[in-house]
Amino acid sequence: MIIDHIDKSVDRFLKELAKNNNKLYDLLLTELSKHTSRGRLIINKEALAELDSAIRKNIIASGYQDNVNKLFLDLNKLIELNGLWYKNIINDYSSLINKSDVIPMYLEKMSYYLRGGGASYNIVRPLEDIFRENIMLGRGYVEVQNKLIDRLNVSDNPTIKYAKQVAYDGMMQYNGAINEQVRVAHDLEWFYYVGSEIETTRPICDHIRDNYPKAIHKSELVKILDEFAPDGIPSKELITYETVNNKIITTNKGHGIYKNTTPENFTILRGGYNCRHDVKWTRNPTSGGKKIDRVQTERDLQNLLNIMKA
Repeated sequence: MIIDHIDKSVDRFLKELAKNNNKLYDLLLTELSKHTSRGRLIINKEALAELDSAIRKNIIASGYQDNVNKLFLDLNKLIELNGLWYKNIINDYSSLINKSDVIPMYLEKMSYYLRGGGASYNIVRPLEDIFRENIMLGRGYVEVQNKLIDRLNVSDNPTIKYAKQVAYDGMMQYNGAINEQVRVAHDLEWFYYVGSEIETTRPICDHIRDNYPKAIHKSELVKILDEFAPDGIPSKELITYETVNNKIITTNKGHGIYKNTTPENFTILRGGYNCRHDVKWTRNPTSGGKKIDRVQTERDLQNLLNIMKA
């Protein structure tokens, strides 16, 4: 249910971002026309100095900022959804979340890449460069228009690619920080690796899902990472495995894994970039004499979500 929520949130964000880009494109063409004479770009020094500010103003006018704000509201839902799982395991979940120093760090990280310096470098600056370079070279209006189309209006354009990566991994890591806070506070040693496999499932995720259908002890995680990312370095050793669609793939064992992934941060980083798996910590699942399997855990999580929606 965590993955479903994140998928829907990011999908909505990207669809709105495409609309933002279309509107921004129109706004920037209007800005461009202010500095065009007989089809050529002409701009005075004062206007050139204010170019960054003008682009930022138009980005806000496109609705981008409001769209990002909605995405951040969806982060709050992750706290609620995780609470449905941990309420049966610990009795101080809300207190832990409110006092956490770790969770706000990942909120700030995501904010940096979508609102702060990361956004300036990856969204604002490329647009400013298109304007500045072509103005300085005295090129024509149509040339700049075509470059703006490539930057903003083509399908899967650079802005969309950047925002998709940041939004998805940012939400997943924020979710991981919630789980990590619980693990550390209660010194939990067992976890479930929850989430369905897809065609692009990484070797490490495929290995865990095939070989650990029940709860996993942290000592087993050490062994897994020693094989797939020894000392935090993604392994380049080749592995051949079968995807969910019965396709045989040969790739590096460490394919897709973040560099410096360790047992201590695996809850947050999991299988790497765009990984769709969730780490759910629990108390010793064998203490009652019966070891709960992952499938039942996923079913229980979905049932909790259905109850919440009712």
